[in-house]
Amino acid sequence: MKKDIEKLENIQHRATRLAPRLRKKGYEYRLEKLRLTTLETRRKRGDLIQFYKVVNGHDHIKWKNQPEKIVQGNKDGPASRNLRRGGICFRREPANICTCRNEFFLNRVIPLWNDLPQKIREAKSLNCFKAGLDGMKLFKI
Repeated sequence: MKKDIEKLENIQHRATRLAPRLRKKGYEYRLEKLRLTTLETRRKRGDLIQFYKVVNGHDHIKWKNQPEKIVQGNKDGPASRNLRRGGICFRREPANICTCRNEFFLNRVIPLWNDLPQKIREAKSLNCFKAGLDGMKLFKI
């Protein structure tokens, strides 16, 4: 819930002020010097790692609706621009009826997954995938 997220972020804000030399600096500067990321960044990274595990068979989930892979091909029109990425891409579930469906795992992670470079999505191992995420600095503060 948003109120819980805000409470946790406030705790991190206060915790970064405990370093005496950084107390008067801005939050982003403190995070950078302490080599921390925001909670939102960590959630997104964790979601992507979990989805990588699912896609590559490390974890098995019984989905009510199996994630639908986007078929690569030559199509005309605005939808075709999303198909030019190459690699494994997925389609989001329709969420126009219930807005809370936007927050479900698949609808939350698929746009992030599809925006990753093909090289990272097709990493040979979980460690390579994590290194690719960290090396790309995808989630800036």
